[in-house]
Amino acid sequence: MVPYPLLKLVWWAQDAASPAAGPEHPFPAMELLAFGTALVLVLLMLSSRTPRVLGRVLVVAGWGASMVLLSMGFLMVFGMLAQLTGVAGGEVRFTSGGASLMVLCVYGTWLMLGVVVLAATLRLMDRQLSDGRGRAVL
Repeated sequence: MVPYPLLKLVWWAQDAASPAAGPEHPFPAMELLAFGTALVLVLLMLSSRTPRVLGRVLVVAGWGASMVLLSMGFLMVFGMLAQLTGVAGGEVRFTSGGASLMVLCVYGTWLMLGVVVLAATLRLMDRQLSDGRGRAVL
């Protein structure tokens, strides 16, 4: 899988390296911020040294981030299905398998990242709900 921010960073670097073409792709700051924030969130949720006070904030942030990322990923799935069935037109022509595979790999990373954040959130919640004696500690 090719993470979308990495692909946009490559496009930006190609634009910056070729002064004759002019800038077509802006620096992917928001994409890099989204992936970086999700990475930090997952690492905090999976850490065994996460402060208990921070736990509730991480659960709320995890649910919010996973829903945003999952919806972005599923929009790609629904968009591809709508275009393949002829319900809607789109920018990418699916006459070659390469274009379909590229869209699936690039935008599928948002879906996979959403699944990872959701799994980390559920694991944190499970860890918070049980303190080893069967009592809830939230």
